[in-house]
Amino acid sequence: MEGYRGSSGLTLARARALRDGAIVAGLLFFGYLFLVVAPQQQTVGFDALSYYLYSIDNPYWLAHGTMGSFVYSPIAARLFQFDALLPFYEQGVGLTVLYRFEDHDGFDGVMLGHGKAPWHLEFTRARGHTAGRAPTPDNLLVLYLPDAAEWQAAVDRMRGAGFEPVPAFNPYWDRDGLTFEDPDGYRVVFQRAAWDR
Repeated sequence: MEGYRGSSGLTLARARALRDGAIVAGLLFFGYLFLVVAPQQQTVGFDALSYYLYSIDNPYWLAHGTMGSFVYSPIAARLFQFDALLPFYEQGVGLTVLYRFEDHDGFDGVMLGHGKAPWHLEFTRARGHTAGRAPTPDNLLVLYLPDAAEWQAAVDRMRGAGFEPVPAFNPYWDRDGLTFEDPDGYRVVFQRAAWDR
């Protein structure tokens, strides 16, 4: 029976060897995705496959079409909800939602700031795409709060919103400040100092 040749001309032993080789190659590939790609991209599960399959110039955006074919995509599910970020920036940082928009040329957005300030933070998402986590732990927004009472109030507000300080990537920020990380891995520093440049 071992010498039997099927219609393709392969012996049964060779067919089994090819099948076993394909299984081993598949296991090695998925081991690479889950043990190498996923930790590097700070993601989990099949989201790692999207990072592997798509060579993208801008690491902040990934094609959502690949995510949609999977049963579970925790990062896509979280990043498609602005509400995951709002507690950090509203309750923690102390900003106010100034404006929201939906489906403006395929984009949704929310703007946060202070009503009379000449600036705001804007978070947008393109429908059909999802943003990745912060590429490094040194992606920062630094807020200088020289008044000790104001600085402490900001820290207490952030902790009251459920966010604890994280060690800064650059130890400079730990000397006179505290660093907090939002759900996407971007960080805000409350620096107890004046901007004197």
